[in-house]
Amino acid sequence: MSDDLAILWTRAMAARRRRRIPESRALLARLLEAASDPSLALLARAHVAVLDGDRESAEKALAQVAETLPSDTRTAALGMLVAERWPAEPRDCETHLVATARAYRKLCRSAPQPGETALELGAAQGLATRMIATRSALVYAVEKSAAMAERTRETTAGLANVRVIVADAEDLGLVRAHAPRADIIFVDIGGSTPVAKVLDVARWYEELYRPRALVLRSVYLNRFVADLASVEPTRGPSSLTP
Repeated sequence: MSDDLAILWTRAMAARRRRRIPESRALLARLLEAASDPSLALLARAHVAVLDGDRESAEKALAQVAETLPSDTRTAALGMLVAERWPAEPRDCETHLVATARAYRKLCRSAPQPGETALELGAAQGLATRMIATRSALVYAVEKSAAMAERTRETTAGLANVRVIVADAEDLGLVRAHAPRADIIFVDIGGSTPVAKVLDVARWYEELYRPRALVLRSVYLNRFVADLASVEPTRGPSSLTP
């Protein structure tokens, strides 16, 4: 990006953050006229669509941005912007908390409903991904290790309904840019992750996607909940399985 275009981009983003929408849109229009970089033009068009309130164009442009700039910080920022502009519709979330890999994989096979879009956080080698894909229309499998993500691709080779995303589950914007919808979310990041972080991730994604169901595997969290004398019911059905 040239210095002049970088300045235009910075000014446009600053104006948008200050809610000076006409100014931001005018700066983006100038940038589009001058931009020779297709990636920058894609980003600018997506932001214009967001400013105009054009959801279809914004989502389409975001998908192109994610494909072109899969790990860019601007992609992550745009993903969160689109999510905030058009938040998911609230719905009751059925929750399942398990500890063992056996119980988790059983839910991977049985919990998705036909036609649903699934989001898996912590795909690892893709073994659970294959199970989720047998009942789901589409699976977004997120794995932060590029090497492990490649293993997931190998394990799910031939499955047209699996999309592998190389991203950290904590980077919500980047995941949202690649995965626009999730009806059911599988979280298996609890091996060495502190319980507090597992809880944060589960809450973040429940709020971001408003899924029908959330399946969470965490040995220590499951042990803690299972040892409680009583658990106060919350919104929606739940399954707490030791």
